[in-house]
Amino acid sequence: GVLIRRRPSFLNSLSLAALIILVVNPGVLFIAGFQLSFLAVIGLAVLGPPLTRWMLTYAGDELYHLGAWDSLGLRRAFNMGVVRALAVSMGALVLILPLSAYYFRNITFLAPLFNIVLFPVLWLVLVTGFAAAAIPLAPMLWASRASVSMLLALAEVFSRIPGSVMYVPRPAWWWVLLYYAVCAAAIFHRRLRLRPVWPLAALGRSEERRGGKEGRSRGAPYH
Repeated sequence: GVLIRRRPSFLNSLSLAALIILVVNPGVLFIAGFQLSFLAVIGLAVLGPPLTRWMLTYAGDELYHLGAWDSLGLRRAFNMGVVRALAVSMGALVLILPLSAYYFRNITFLAPLFNIVLFPVLWLVLVTGFAAAAIPLAPMLWASRASVSMLLALAEVFSRIPGSVMYVPRPAWWWVLLYYAVCAAAIFHRRLRLRPVWPLAALGRSEERRGGKEGRSRGAPYH
């Protein structure tokens, strides 16, 4: 994008990364980890931002009325941290639920809440891991090992919470494909111009336009 002076496309970059991996090892396409990883990244990048905007716009006022939070200056931290982490996790969850049920016969709706706690620890794991790789001294290695142990311990605690994991029957393969077809249509409907897929939305827009025209005609003076 920089060399040709065009805005880089996330989906194009992700598609190129997937293509390179598949050229090197085509069999990885049928591995659950490969599929879930790329779907989670798509959910993070594509669904995360609109969910964040929605939560900050419509749900923000209700979430922020927490009394002393504003006086303590925590409103901005809540804005930028917790809401974004929750929205991004929900975006990833939307796209991995069917495959999780298909491969592992379980789903978890509490993952976005758990990720609010796990994200800072995961960031610590990455920082200490890079530091240990760059400076392989005993303190760096100990910090990296401790952060990984903390992450695993928290994951173990969350997995033991009642209701954190729900075991479900394996869905049919055609149901999974239908789910992702609907998701793809919802994500790319503007680019593909799939207006007939959304009759209720189109009807709502036409009603708004008609209502606006009627309002203008009523308000127009008679000559």
